[in-house]
Amino acid sequence: MAGDGGNGTEAMFAKVFNLSPLYLVITSQQTGKLLQVNDVFCELSGYSREEALGKSPLELGLWVDVATYKAGYQQLMEQGSIEKLEVQLRSKNGEIRTYMLSSVLTDLQGEEVILNAALDITESKQSQERASQLATILEDSSNEIYLFDAASLRFTLVNRGARTNLGYSAQELAELTPLDLKPEFDRKQFETLLLPLRSGEEDYITFETVHRRKDGTNYPVEVHLQLVQTSAHPVFVAIILDITERKQAEAETAFQASLLDNLFDTVIVTDTDQYIQVWNRRAEQLFGYSKAQAIGKRPRDLIGSTMTEEQRLAASRSMQEQGFYRLETQITDHQGQIHALDSVNVALPDHKGQVTYLSIARDITERKQAEKALQALNEDLEAKVSERTKEVQELAGQLGLTEQKERQALATTLHDTVQQELYGMQFALSNLKRKFSLPQDDPGVIELDTLLRTVMQVTRNITKDLNPPILDDRDLCKVLQWLALSMEERYGLKVHVLGIESCDLESRAMRTFVFTLCRELLFNIVKHAEANEAWLTIDLSDERLTLSIKDEGKGFVLDQTLHGGTGLGLSGAHKRLQMFGGRIEIDSALNQGTLITIQLPTKAFIFS
Repeated sequence: MAGDGGNGTEAMFAKVFNLSPLYLVITSQQTGKLLQVNDVFCELSGYSREEALGKSPLELGLWVDVATYKAGYQQLMEQGSIEKLEVQLRSKNGEIRTYMLSSVLTDLQGEEVILNAALDITESKQSQERASQLATILEDSSNEIYLFDAASLRFTLVNRGARTNLGYSAQELAELTPLDLKPEFDRKQFETLLLPLRSGEEDYITFETVHRRKDGTNYPVEVHLQLVQTSAHPVFVAIILDITERKQAEAETAFQASLLDNLFDTVIVTDTDQYIQVWNRRAEQLFGYSKAQAIGKRPRDLIGSTMTEEQRLAASRSMQEQGFYRLETQITDHQGQIHALDSVNVALPDHKGQVTYLSIARDITERKQAEKALQALNEDLEAKVSERTKEVQELAGQLGLTEQKERQALATTLHDTVQQELYGMQFALSNLKRKFSLPQDDPGVIELDTLLRTVMQVTRNITKDLNPPILDDRDLCKVLQWLALSMEERYGLKVHVLGIESCDLESRAMRTFVFTLCRELLFNIVKHAEANEAWLTIDLSDERLTLSIKDEGKGFVLDQTLHGGTGLGLSGAHKRLQMFGGRIEIDSALNQGTLITIQLPTKAFIFS
């Protein structure tokens, strides 16, 4: 009976051993060899019984950490059992899984053995780690994240980003609801907002409002809200974006748009492919197309132009060499009316090499009409010299003043609008560097900063060329000495200023005209004479101002100078001098240098 009972017990043990959902292994206490393993062991380890029995766990490579195995074995020998030891075991194919191991020393058929039982907790462990990672992500998110109970609306979780921005502790927030943070809502209004989520009509909603901090200050936010059904009870999940910087940028953009719309000049910005991006109110008025009609179109599709091929090539060269060009041209509006424009066009490349083009233009139709009328008067001057001289000079003076004001206005536009925009871009770049903790030596940041500084220098040079501050000085000699220094600094042309040391000239119009004329003639030397030095002599006597400009360059053929054949602009200078009662004399020959003498009656500018 006893034998039968023993065999029955062993059979039942073997059945339970093999059917157990646990990873079971019996090893010899003396040899450490595996005596028996169950089906779960074979399934999880990948070893068959034939491969496993008779070998030790170390021989099979089951233990990932041999030190843990030895420490556990030592504890088992000392205490007789081990409970719930977390270990990692390796399967035959190299897969590592996590188990909760319990072992006990026992007697089996007269032999000291170790019964090992292990529960596979790999998935449970991974779930815990994922939950921990998710909690860390939520807590460390730069966005503000809130969970609040769907019934009571009390906060159940508020992450660090939100707590820091609000100034509340987690304990304080546990007693609050979203209504305590949103001064723009009462309970009824907030429930109305939540209704589409509660009813299932919407999966999520997005809206803008303001949050109030603990110290009473407000900040604008964008709220992304949804209702989540958890196993316990439904909760609302809100992801909040602090949009303070966005609102500031929108306000700045609106302010800049207002500035552009209130300028007297047209402002057009096009992208690299010449598609219009900005079209201000003055452009709408002048060309007859609304902003909606113009944006996304090309200027040539809307505006007819009389720009010649020669002008296009000159503009292209200037844009490539200097990053800008200035041009007077005629355009046709949507009604077929012709307008004369004086425009400054600037290329603004970014750090990626993409170029945006800025065009600022002024309608000079009235000025051109005045010039045309002046030309007609001048043509009839020979027959009516005595009667019409004063009228012609007055018109010429008014033209000079008009040009002066236009240059000042254009220079002011460049300074107050374009340069301020560039300063704003520099400020925005500094903010980006701080916001994203960009290193000072970041190549992209250095490149963009260099480009901004280059464009700012170009606009400063244009502003200085359009309206040099030195023209406010009544001393013409100082004005021309400043011009001489500028020519050397910018173009390397050494200009020696000779003659009288002081010339008090009250008329700013005359100072401006003389300055512009001398600058054009000196610039001709830079472009055409291949000379490094020039001499500018000033003399004032008998109510006439005499200027002479000399160089030792390659010279030119005199027959072409006043008839448009050299490209030096001397024909235009001659005509303008005639308008003011002045004259120009030129002495030049090939490879023998050039001497240009200009005489102007100062009384022609008294009325200005």
